[in-house]
Amino acid sequence: MGIGIPYMLSHLSDGKSSDPESTIPAVSSPADEIPAAQSPEGPGSFLYPTEMPLEGPPVSQFEEIFRMDATREWIYGRWSRKSTAIAHPDWFGVRVPLVTGTGLSDLAGSLTYYFDHAGQVQHIAFSGRTGNTARLVSFLTSQFGMKPQTPEIPGEQLYQIRWNGRVQSELRTRPAPVLWSSLPHSSYEVQVELARPGSNRFLAPRVNTPSQKG
Repeated sequence: MGIGIPYMLSHLSDGKSSDPESTIPAVSSPADEIPAAQSPEGPGSFLYPTEMPLEGPPVSQFEEIFRMDATREWIYGRWSRKSTAIAHPDWFGVRVPLVTGTGLSDLAGSLTYYFDHAGQVQHIAFSGRTGNTARLVSFLTSQFGMKPQTPEIPGEQLYQIRWNGRVQSELRTRPAPVLWSSLPHSSYEVQVELARPGSNRFLAPRVNTPSQKG
C-alpha cells in the first residue's frame, strides 16, 4: 500500500536578506524532484493503477457487480480503494466501497468478493442501504433464485437459497432505525450473502440479540 508523505520546502524568493547566511547559494536536493504527495491506495494499486472514483463507476445493472466471474484484476482496475477481508482460511477477500447511483433503488455500502486459491469467486457479500428494495429483490429472485421466507424480525424482508434445509445465500432488509425525509436513499438496511451456485458451503445459523426479538 503506497503512503503519501507531505513535504514542506521553503526558500527566500529574492536571495537577499540581512542574515549573513542568506548569501549561501541554494543547493538542490532529491526532495526537490519528488512528485506531489498521493492519497493512500489499496492493495494492487501500483500494479493496477486506476483513475476511477473511490466507490467505482456508476452501475446501470446489478449484474455488473454481483458476478461470479469477477477477477481480482477486474476489481483492482474498477475501484481505486480496496481492502482485504478474512472470512474463511481458504478464501481471500477484497472489499470495496460501492455507490451504484443516486436513485432510490440504488445501493450504497461495502461490497466484498471472496476468492478461493484458484482465483475464482466463491462468495459475494454486500452490507449497506437503499431507499427502495424492490429492484434488488427482483434481481436476486430472478437471477439467483432466492425465495421469500418468513421473517424472523417484524418489518424484515427475508429471501434465501436453501439446500437440504441449510441456507447458502440470503437477502435481509429492514427499515433503518431512524428515517429522515432528507435521506430517502437510506430508508432500508440491506445485507446480502451470495454463494456461488453449486457451492457446498452454508451460512452459519443466526442468533437474534435481545434487541432484535419481538
